[in-house]
Amino acid sequence: MAGISSDNSHTLAQSGRSISLSREDISAIYEEGFESVYAVVMLLSARIVELEERVKVLEDQINKNSRNSSKPLSTDTFKKIKSQRKPTGRSVGGQKGHKGHALEMVEKPNHVIVHPGAKSVRKIAEVSERSSCLHI
Repeated sequence: MAGISSDNSHTLAQSGRSISLSREDISAIYEEGFESVYAVVMLLSARIVELEERVKVLEDQINKNSRNSSKPLSTDTFKKIKSQRKPTGRSVGGQKGHKGHALEMVEKPNHVIVHPGAKSVRKIAEVSERSSCLHI
C-alpha cells in the first residue's frame, strides 16, 4: 500500500489514534489492488468494533445508578424537572403599577410586649415604630 503499510496501520488502530485517509491515499490504495483495499477495510472494521465496544462500556457506566448497581445513593445524578408553566411574557416578581400591601402603625396596639433587656428608650421606640405591637 502506498503511504500506509498494513503493519503500521494495525498499530495505529490499536493505539487509539485516529486514521485519516485523504482522497489521494484512498486512490493509491485502490491502484495497488484488491489486497491493499481488503487490508484497509479489515483495519477499519476492527477499529469500528473496538470503538463500539468502548461506547458500550461508557454507556453502561453512565446508566448505572443506586437502583441497578451497588453504587451509593449519593452518586445518583439529579435530573432537573422542567417547569410546566407556560410563559406569560410578564417579568418575574412584582408588576409595575401594582400597589403593595404592608402593615401600618396603629394608635392602640393589641399586644404589649415588655423586653427586660432593652438598653434605652430610643431602641424601644425604634422597634415599636416597625410593628403593630408596642415593645417596652
